[in-house]
Amino acid sequence: MSGPLAGLCMIDCSKLLPGLYASALLADMGAEVTMVAGPAPDRIARMQLPALMNRNKRSIVIDLKRQEGRGLLLRMLRGADVFLEGFRPGVTARLGLDYPTLAAERPRLVYCSLTGYGHGGPARDRVGHDVNYLARAGLLALSGPAGGPPVLPVLPMADLGGGMQAVVAILGALWHRERTGEGQFVDVGLFDATVSMLTFHAGNLFAGHAPNRSELLLGGGYACYNVYETKDGQYLAVGALEAQFWRALLEVLDLPDRVEEQFAPPARQRQLIGLLAERFLTRTQAEWMGLFARVEACVEPVLDLETALADPHVQARGLVVETVAASGKVIRTLGPPWKFARTPAGLRWPGAPVGADGRVVLERLGLAPEEIDTLVGLGAVQLPGGGS
Repeated sequence: MSGPLAGLCMIDCSKLLPGLYASALLADMGAEVTMVAGPAPDRIARMQLPALMNRNKRSIVIDLKRQEGRGLLLRMLRGADVFLEGFRPGVTARLGLDYPTLAAERPRLVYCSLTGYGHGGPARDRVGHDVNYLARAGLLALSGPAGGPPVLPVLPMADLGGGMQAVVAILGALWHRERTGEGQFVDVGLFDATVSMLTFHAGNLFAGHAPNRSELLLGGGYACYNVYETKDGQYLAVGALEAQFWRALLEVLDLPDRVEEQFAPPARQRQLIGLLAERFLTRTQAEWMGLFARVEACVEPVLDLETALADPHVQARGLVVETVAASGKVIRTLGPPWKFARTPAGLRWPGAPVGADGRVVLERLGLAPEEIDTLVGLGAVQLPGGGS
């Protein structure tokens, strides 16, 4: 299993979810990814589960505050195609790891900087996390029931969206390099990525229709796209947007006379939602799914995570895979979301704790044992167990 990016060398100096997710996707596609972590990871960094975020990667702990540590990273970058970093704007310049410095020696390098608000604009130097980007982008204000407070999504949308946009941007820069031989600096902001996902709502706003939380088609304002409780306290998700699905839904609910009300005004929608809610409460989730199995109405059960990941379709698509860690323990991780016909992507080796591959990374770089000992003694590198 090689993957379409086999042979691509990437150094990842991002320590949080957006960058780790981006490099995990690239590693799943076969890129040779080496993670560079600092000597004292904070609590947030420790939350990244090795089996998920470190899969298919090697990692090393380097103290970039030490000159010897920076020198080691520069040596690693000589053979790199892509450098991904998540420092705040200005930090890499102080470390001598900014794009102009690196590009002077390696002009083919694709350098991706993944930050909160990007490298330009009045918010450039503001700190933030996912909830802040969602809030400032206008997305959070559109969430939750009308009249209530905004509701936090359980997925860190800005982080994951920013990570995916970093992947897209890196692949775009690599294609440019393929044609011209030129590397480049790629500026990806998590805030920018969030704004770019507002296509549906921004489109309405630009057309003169400011979104109203109580009237959002995809936000619970319509009966045809909603979540309903069943008799046993479970829930069903209804996405009957097209006329044929809406008609099939109402036939199963024995409400055929409501077909013409699918896109009725908001006041009528509230009544229609109430009517469907009453009807769904008359049967259990399993009973309803038995009825909907016979028709196409875009209805699915709301599953808890454990049930969802055990779903036969999840298994058939290879979205959860098992592997054996170095300890001999069988662990589960998520599989890649794409299926390449000629260059299969997937799990090549399980994730290990950060820094576990330090010696391997240094040996592959060509360092002699005495050089490794010197770096460890200077505190520029930390190896597993604290030894050299």
